[in-house]
Amino acid sequence: MRKASDLFLEEGFAATSMSTIARAVGGSKATLYKYFPTKEALFEAVMENCSQIVLGPICNSSIPRESPRAFLTAVGERLMQGIYTAEAIALNRVVVGDSGRSPEIGRVFFAAGSNRLKTEVVRQLEEFSKAGVLKLQNTLTSAEDFLSLLSGDLHLRIVAGVRKAPDQPEIRAHVARIVDMLLQLWTPSAPSAHPAD
Repeated sequence: MRKASDLFLEEGFAATSMSTIARAVGGSKATLYKYFPTKEALFEAVMENCSQIVLGPICNSSIPRESPRAFLTAVGERLMQGIYTAEAIALNRVVVGDSGRSPEIGRVFFAAGSNRLKTEVVRQLEEFSKAGVLKLQNTLTSAEDFLSLLSGDLHLRIVAGVRKAPDQPEIRAHVARIVDMLLQLWTPSAPSAHPAD
């Protein structure tokens, strides 16, 4: 899996053949096809592996859920730490570069990563909304807003190679600013027995 991942990241999806991958792993193409019937299936497995590395720390029980601030801050910081690794940036570049020729890789990319994370955030926002801690008209839109604000222009600049990935203090400051802004919008104006902090 590691060699296939390296080849996809270095050469791109379209330029990487199953023959090249088989040679790199030292096996036969027939053996490779036994495990992965198509190149898309192998790429999907690579995406799933990368997604586990990036999203594993977010989509588990160790994320604090006692308050919206704690939850959003933890998700935001862990997400930004994950998506700004060299491998995640390279994978984004592959998907953007090859999805026009192979639209399936865009679908796989979102299914393995973005959609899973969004589902997790929506689920927790619904809990906070039901408890009266947050006032949200639409938890799906709210989750999308949160995730978009986290990456947005910053992510585009990094993937485009215009700037370097943020360091930990930059990540903390960026996430804190977004969480503060959203909680001002999402916290009920009337006093609540369950403050957002």
